[in-house]
Amino acid sequence: MTTTIVAETKNASKSYKSGDTVILALKATSITINRGELVLLLGPSGSGKTTLLSLLGCVIYPTEGEVFLANQSINGLSDMELSDLRLKKIGFVFQNYNLVGPLSALENVLLPLQLQGIGRSESREKAISALALVGMADRMHQTPRKLSGGQQQRVAIARALVNNPSLILCDEPTASLDPKSVVYIMDRFRKLADDGRTMVIVTHDMRLVSYADRIYTVDNGHVKETDISNLKEN
Repeated sequence: MTTTIVAETKNASKSYKSGDTVILALKATSITINRGELVLLLGPSGSGKTTLLSLLGCVIYPTEGEVFLANQSINGLSDMELSDLRLKKIGFVFQNYNLVGPLSALENVLLPLQLQGIGRSESREKAISALALVGMADRMHQTPRKLSGGQQQRVAIARALVNNPSLILCDEPTASLDPKSVVYIMDRFRKLADDGRTMVIVTHDMRLVSYADRIYTVDNGHVKETDISNLKEN
């Protein structure tokens, strides 16, 4: 079977300047993310894993090296081109859900489609299908405050999926969830990967290891691929 690379970094690093001090958030990193994989970026807070996720998500430019999405280098793209790439090719799931409070679940999932100018009828059909995929079609008219944390996260996942992105990036998506919801969400992510979606999940939660195809550990800005079997045994 041919492996399709969805995202890739080549010696990509990120540093920030604070006064006269240069802070290296991520050292030169080369990784590949393949289609249909569930990949964990595992490490403690402040290790650089969210910086790596931001590079893969085309949210920031590398200070050095290159980042590719679907074989396209992002280095030379304008901010507007990056924004368009994120909208069409990447889905984001956040720890705190980032749902718009006054809007219903359906309206929240509709937002990316409306930003693309997709027609109302088609957008509604896609949004309802995405909500059904995560078991939230029966709650589509409820606002976030009427939903549990696990249910809000499911709506956030539906919003990330609605554009059929080539890459879905999750930043600590289970950190605020109860154990039952963690199992539900991770079972759903595993099925999405098995169905050909590509998932990259930032976490420090070792419970997620058993769901992964590959794991990169991040420590003090240094990234290395880790033998997943050793982590599962532990």
